[in-house]
Amino acid sequence: MSPSNAEIADAIKAHHLQMTTKLKGLTEDLMKNGIPDQDKSNNIISCRDDELPESSDTSVNPSNEKYTDTIEHIIEFLNFELKPHAKAEELYLYPVANGIQRLIDLISSMLEEHRLFENLIGRLTTKSLKKVSDIELIATCYDLSVLFELHASKENDFIVTEMSKDSSIEFGDILHQMHKFISEYSSSLTDNRLDVRTMAPASRHESIFSRFEQLKTGQQFLLVNDHDPKPLYYQFKAEYPDQFEWEYLMSGPSTWQVKIQKV
Repeated sequence: MSPSNAEIADAIKAHHLQMTTKLKGLTEDLMKNGIPDQDKSNNIISCRDDELPESSDTSVNPSNEKYTDTIEHIIEFLNFELKPHAKAEELYLYPVANGIQRLIDLISSMLEEHRLFENLIGRLTTKSLKKVSDIELIATCYDLSVLFELHASKENDFIVTEMSKDSSIEFGDILHQMHKFISEYSSSLTDNRLDVRTMAPASRHESIFSRFEQLKTGQQFLLVNDHDPKPLYYQFKAEYPDQFEWEYLMSGPSTWQVKIQKV
């Protein structure tokens, strides 16, 4: 027996709760490890390596590593969970919800919030995080966490609840399409991941270009590196002009992830 619309609505709400709880927890960890103790504010130092005084020994600062790990976990959550979730909503959930007259204006505002998500995520992924102050980075993550929690609450209370009451809506089909899109989006990157951090520097570019040449038009792979691969970008421009798209998904502080697509 197929689940009812009400049961599917509960499943969507539960997934929203799981996502908001995860992002909120990561953000709280970031704030705990990244905001300096006010009692020590006379000697505040950044958590990122290039902003530490030369005499500082980062190896004895365990919060530094935890801070960096938390940033990267947040960015991975945003890229591999929140962004594809939002895109799936725009493709499959919102068009159906937009057919309900009383939801039209709300859907419009929800789409505007999706664009705000993209702008905030862009602050974390389009430039090196080593060039962003800790407090700005933490504030951006906090903004994302609060906005997403409010956004999910509106979606639960109004859109999902209202749609579940409409017997003409095949909620199960919508949910299936969303899950399929999210799974394919994430696997297209995680299954096509090229981590060159353990490779000898001399062989990295050869491996990267070899992987790119194996792609068919429209396919992509995820490059993972331990520094900003900007010189590689210019080499791509020279050797494959107008044949690739380059998108930073993570820009430090210790890991860089770039989505490279053949077009």
